[in-house]
Formats: sequence, C-alpha cells, structure tokens
Amino acid sequence: MIDREVIDYLKSVVLEVNDDISPQDIQEDRSLVGDLGLDSLRLAEFVSRVKGKYGDIDLTDWFVAAAREGSDTIRDLALFLQNASGSNP
Repeated sequence: MIDREVIDYLKSVVLEVNDDISPQDIQEDRSLVGDLGLDSLRLAEFVSRVKGKYGDIDLTDWFVAAAREGSDTIRDLALFLQNASGSNP
C-alpha cells in the first residue's frame, strides 16, 4: 500500500519545481519526465529536494532504470522511497 503522505509530498515537489503545470495535471501514474515536464534542470531540482527529505537514498539508479522502463511515475517513486526507507505501511 502506498503512503498518501509520500504521494502528496512528491506531488507538491513537482508543483514547486514546475510552475508550468496545474495541480489537476499531477496524477500518480504520469511520467515525471514525459508527462509532468521535468526536464533535466527541473529533474535535478526535484531529486535534490526529495533527497533533502529522504536523506541518503540514492535516486540515480532508480531514475535511470525507471526512465528506461517507462515507469518514472509518482506512484513508482513513492513505492521505491517507502521500500528503501523501510517505511512501507
């Protein structure tokens, strides 16, 4: 089960780094890069903010694999963060 707080946090960070998108456009199953407009600069800022909250979790390998598989969604990242931090409810 996905923690709603993690989902809501990730959605808020997307809004912070991409002011060209509306809150209604941010859905859990949309690609961070392809659908939500996180270009390289916005993605770097997004990763920096997420790492600031979740500490030493390495997102680089996850993003590389997720982008290749087309699974770079908020939902998939939330599951990854929960599993990596050991806080899977």
